Amino acid sequence: TTGNWMSWWYKDNQYSSDKLAGDLETIRSFYLNQGYIDFRFNSIQVQLTPDKDSIYITGNIFEGEQYRYQSIKLAGDFKDVPQDVVEKLVTVKAGNIIDQQELNKNIEKIKTKVGDYGYAFANVNPIPEVDVKTHTVAYTLYVDLGKKIYVRNINISGNDKTRDVVVRRELRQQEAALYNADAIKRSKDRLEVLGYFKNTDVTTTPVAGVNDQVDMNVKVTETNTGSINFGVGYAQGQGVILNGGITQSNLFGSGKSASLNASTSALTQSISLSFTDPYYLSNGTSLGYDIYDTSYTPNDVGISPYSTQTLGARIRTSVPVSEFDRINISLGFENNQISIQSNAAPLRFVQFTNQYGDSVNAVPLSVSWARNTTDNALWPTTGATYSQTLTATAPGVGAQYYKFDSVDAWYFPISDTFTWKTNGELAFVNSYGENQLVPFYQNFLEGGPNSIRGYYIGSLGPKDTDGSSIGGTRWAFLSNNLLFPLPGVKDQRSVRMSLFYDMGSLWGGNSFDLTPAQMFRASYGVGMLWISPMGPIQISYAEPMFSQPNDTIQKFQFTLGTMF
Repeated sequence: TTGNWMSWWYKDNQYSSDKLAGDLETIRSFYLNQGYIDFRFNSIQVQLTPDKDSIYITGNIFEGEQYRYQSIKLAGDFKDVPQDVVEKLVTVKAGNIIDQQELNKNIEKIKTKVGDYGYAFANVNPIPEVDVKTHTVAYTLYVDLGKKIYVRNINISGNDKTRDVVVRRELRQQEAALYNADAIKRSKDRLEVLGYFKNTDVTTTPVAGVNDQVDMNVKVTETNTGSINFGVGYAQGQGVILNGGITQSNLFGSGKSASLNASTSALTQSISLSFTDPYYLSNGTSLGYDIYDTSYTPNDVGISPYSTQTLGARIRTSVPVSEFDRINISLGFENNQISIQSNAAPLRFVQFTNQYGDSVNAVPLSVSWARNTTDNALWPTTGATYSQTLTATAPGVGAQYYKFDSVDAWYFPISDTFTWKTNGELAFVNSYGENQLVPFYQNFLEGGPNSIRGYYIGSLGPKDTDGSSIGGTRWAFLSNNLLFPLPGVKDQRSVRMSLFYDMGSLWGGNSFDLTPAQMFRASYGVGMLWISPMGPIQISYAEPMFSQPNDTIQKFQFTLGTMF
């Protein structure tokens, strides 16, 4: 290539005969994908410039005529494989321009599908009949299934820290069982979603001396699953914000996770301890515990004239109901200490403390449904995640309310380089029972890196007459992101860039009758996530849209951490 801004490091603008051969094959593939089946190179000349500093590459090509599909049909003995299932995989159509890449994808899909029936070494041979007069080609895809194959042994390597059982319990292909291509692919996907491994390679090798058995080889490259992280931020009127923690998602290679996190700023101070056993039961039912102590002091930074301190604990479990779905249940107890700092506090703050006092207990019960069909935990390119959570407090203990929160994300591969991500959230909180009030500290407070970027965290939503944030009981959010690797960086699993457009509205729970349209905010910008030697670094720069004079703007936001 002619080089780019990283060529000084990668040396990719230096001449190489191997690279030239690869480039010529790329050109040839391009023509074949455009229907030029007779394309060829007549000659290639490589000449050194007089100053001996550069070279000229000259190619003489023959394009030929452009051809289209005349017809395409299947042939062969399909045995126990339903032929109509295979026929649905053929997407090339008569009359279309011949696309060799699309045809090859059809062939690979057929081989993969018959692999689900145990035919691991099936061959699909495209037999063309060329009509030079009409410039069309009739293809016959001859399917040779061969013998059914069984998996003898599953060999695991590369897991120096992670125990074998942690890997094997994610596998859907079993030993001494019929080969299943879909089960093997799903096994690889499940291992990658764990987040324990940087790379996962699953291959099969024939067993010597027999013709109907293979060994399945699972080779993993472990990544740093523990982290000591900290974040640094700045906002007008608040100063420096620090947070940190220690997390290990693969404790002693057992697959169990534990974390201790703490944060401090003029707005919040918190500490939490968590532990999770993802396979408390052999069917994949998990069990976890959390203890937390959180102080929220918006009065110290002029956001709202109150503070709370919440001390709580909960037990949680997660039950798999399908290959992709889980039901999560948690039960906890927490005590909220409330302090109102001003005689001019918002009326609903005063009404709540007059009714419930300044020490309010709660017994929250949460039930949620989660579904994950993504292909990778860290760098997903396809699939989706869904999370629907309903939380309600027990009657007779403090304020009675229920909250619903739906958080979803979809990933669409545009090409090998670009991925489109759309994610959103819908949430509300209401009281139940006679004369009950929603705790004002349960209102949604939005804005920041995990919602609408470009606005300071928790600064969006309704405000009192003195500018105090009172939050909202209704929240709607949508974000569209174009994800792609940093240009010039070869390791696409270390740096990911994004162009984003965030939008949302936070309203309800106040006497001002503000509409969703009035509270609508948006932003657009660029972001970057870098898994650096120092740990994950997340950076974003956003330009707010539809902002109001009392909004707190924070265009540049970042966090960074250290992995171990």
